Amino acid sequence: DIFFNDEDRAKFCIFLQEAIDQYHCQIHAFCLMRNHVHLAIQVSDIPLSKFMQSVSFRYFVNHLTSLRIILYIEDSNGTR
Repeated sequence: DIFFNDEDRAKFCIFLQEAIDQYHCQIHAFCLMRNHVHLAIQVSDIPLSKFMQSVSFRYFVNHLTSLRIILYIEDSNGTR
């Protein structure tokens, strides 16, 4: 799975909107599934891969940061 809760989906939507603003793309439709995303995107003069890399990289880094914080809290309390 890539989305575990509504907060994950909301963060992905924020990253998606920021990439739309940055790369001047249009989203005609989207659907966030539990383990993948459907997007109907119209890009301008940038490659679609650049847009997708931006969104997926930011989401991935955000997840890693959250995971480290959770693991740190669990380790500091002595529970795993």
